Amino acid sequence: MSNEIESIFDKVLNSRRLFYASLELTFNCNFACKFCYNPIEREGQERKKNVLENERPLTKDEIFDLLEQLRECGVLYFTLTGGEPFVHPQFWEIARKCKELAFVLRIFSNGSLIGEKEVKKLSELCPNCLEISLYGASEKSYEKSCGRGASFNKVIKGLNLLKKEGINVYLKCMLTSATENEMDEIQGIADDLGFPLNWDPNLEVSDDGDDYPLKMSASKKAIERLYNESKFKVGFSPFEGGERISTCNIGKNLIHIDPYGNVFPCVEWRESIGNVKKDKIKDLWENSEKLFYLMKLSKECVKETGKTKFFCIAREIRKKQNSSIKFKSED
Repeated sequence: MSNEIESIFDKVLNSRRLFYASLELTFNCNFACKFCYNPIEREGQERKKNVLENERPLTKDEIFDLLEQLRECGVLYFTLTGGEPFVHPQFWEIARKCKELAFVLRIFSNGSLIGEKEVKKLSELCPNCLEISLYGASEKSYEKSCGRGASFNKVIKGLNLLKKEGINVYLKCMLTSATENEMDEIQGIADDLGFPLNWDPNLEVSDDGDDYPLKMSASKKAIERLYNESKFKVGFSPFEGGERISTCNIGKNLIHIDPYGNVFPCVEWRESIGNVKKDKIKDLWENSEKLFYLMKLSKECVKETGKTKFFCIAREIRKKQNSSIKFKSED
């Protein structure tokens, strides 16, 4: 990272300025990953309870208003995610609105819906980057991970089209029981394409507290190999500042919004501080008692544990509770 960009990050962190935002466009997806954390039932998951989508998703106009608010609040880095964002019927209109507002745009995708037409549109859109998940290096591992073995070749074809067009791509891979036997092959795909690949060994319970994703956890031996061999990189994408922005930054510079307009203090902490259908982003950022309480709690946890890197208060609490996180105000 350049000294200029590092200076910007330092100023943002020190001034508590809203700088990052992300929006889950939809929970819908053409994959059915067995370790997906979205709080809806997917094929092949062993959920202990059914979670139905009873809320009304944001309309396009509501999303446009949200984007305007975020820009007025000073947000620069913006992520469109899901589910699979490309299945949203108004994805391209929303993505173009993001570029109109001069966001540095990142898009999360499984890559299976990216063909020649999509690559041409992406070239015109010129996002800062696409982050595409790899679920293996074969149809077999794709079938085991997400029930879509036939999509493996579509993903590889799409990645080659993106490379040919010169679109900035970062790859990521969850280390699971399905991918641990293909670590070399998965890394080889990334290396052959010339795309950076970030690995993540941390499977989490679902957003509503169900622990079925943990059944896909990788072995201890695979995790040790991941950390011991230099060819494998564990960490964040450069979009997020790489490894330097790794400690808990809840309430400091980011917010996250789900498909129904619920606003969260970060992607990991899944209890909302408000909803954009009735609350303004600026008011939530400046006046939310929940948000200020979480900032205080985070600071106390960092001080008590002595952790300054790779610390996430939500993950720490989930480890202890193994259930969904509930906000508890001070007495």
